Amino acid sequence: MSKSRLLFAAACAVLLHAAPAWAGYPERPVRIIVPVAPGGTLDTVARLAAEYLRVNLGGTFLVENKPGGNTEIGGAFVAAATPDGYTLFVNSDSLVTSAVVSKTGRIDPVKSFAPVSLLISSPGVLVVRPGLGPKSLSEFVEAARAKPLSVASTGTGTASQFTGMMFRQRMSLDWTDVPYSGSGPAVNDLLGGHVDAIWAMAAPLLPHIRSGKMIALAVTSRQRSSQLPGIPTVDESAAPGFVVENWTGLFAPAGTPAAIIDTLSDAMARMMKDPQQAKLISEMGFEPIGSTPAVLRDEIRQSLPKWQRVAAHSGLLKAAP
Repeated sequence: MSKSRLLFAAACAVLLHAAPAWAGYPERPVRIIVPVAPGGTLDTVARLAAEYLRVNLGGTFLVENKPGGNTEIGGAFVAAATPDGYTLFVNSDSLVTSAVVSKTGRIDPVKSFAPVSLLISSPGVLVVRPGLGPKSLSEFVEAARAKPLSVASTGTGTASQFTGMMFRQRMSLDWTDVPYSGSGPAVNDLLGGHVDAIWAMAAPLLPHIRSGKMIALAVTSRQRSSQLPGIPTVDESAAPGFVVENWTGLFAPAGTPAAIIDTLSDAMARMMKDPQQAKLISEMGFEPIGSTPAVLRDEIRQSLPKWQRVAAHSGLLKAAP
């Protein structure tokens, strides 16, 4: 073999040897960690994403639930995983609020994960039991100033609780905060008349609002929700500038190769633009998004100081940033 051919063969060997390990991704099962028990919004969205990835990328995508610690157990597991694209994470905006009040510091919402895609969003909504009396947000504020109220949230350190705290601070109100271990028990106690109101993601409340078992007073989104078009926003009703967009996103451990992040992000963008998938997600009460990693990263960085200030004002932190 001539010298030139030997050099060419050697160069090809180097290139083949240097080919990234993720070129054939996925070559083995991918775990998608959900930090809550099966059956809720996070679990449902994760399973829809897993099935779409299985069909469109090939390979196996397995949803694994690791509940506990206000989503910190699952999050810490992913943060410590090898950043090779074979461990992923689906979580909501509670990733940020739970980290704000965490006693362990095991998760940094900015540094622990590589954002992949903002998957869905849903407005928060304030609902009350029918017998309470208020039919508008202003009437609710008057009621909260006139008598003791009990206001539920979906858990300590969740975006649901923080939304209620922020409104209470903004309007100089006082009520009994009742955190539950998820939306299910909170909704059941509101239906049973054991609490007066709840701030929560709109999707699981929609059937009860439409049946008249709950009264929706305001949504927290910037614009009125297509799911609740007749319900005004908090911004237009009582507190200008009060906006909270509840979201669910897909993450990987920090340091995951950009090529894998881009592959997953592109797949999620296609999923959310797929008419069949978008229709299914919309019928569940969510808005399909499918963003770039940068959009999810910016959302986290912008919301973190806001929730730190809310926590500090509530006495959950020693000082606001």
